[in-house]
Amino acid sequence: MPIDPYDIQQWETTDDGSELNPPNTYCENCAYDLRLLRIVGACPECGQAYNFRSGEQGVFQPHLVEPPVFDIFAAVSCGLLFLWLASGLVQAFDLWTLIFTGIFGYLGWTFGRQAHQRLRRFLRAQKIINRLIDDADEPS
Repeated sequence: MPIDPYDIQQWETTDDGSELNPPNTYCENCAYDLRLLRIVGACPECGQAYNFRSGEQGVFQPHLVEPPVFDIFAAVSCGLLFLWLASGLVQAFDLWTLIFTGIFGYLGWTFGRQAHQRLRRFLRAQKIINRLIDDADEPS
């Protein structure tokens, strides 16, 4: 997940000189707000380790998650090609049709799994964003 340049500019340090997580940084497991915690540590809510510095392990930034439009399109396209080629195998067996059927079946399965994972991540990001908007709308 890319680091937003706006967030990098807002990094702060603690009194002892260690860096803090940028705003809009949440635990990947439980969505706990990590913005006032150190860059490397463990989530106080669920205990999952996170490291924002090296590859954002365990860190979730919902404003950077995009909908998986390409993955869904690729999964549906490869799935339809697989079905079309598989129906051709029923009529006349051909080695090349079998090879391409296997290739498109594998690609459809791979893109489908990836689209499912990214769609779940996108929906979770939307849920967090909606929760943050609701919390901001409530009077203190």
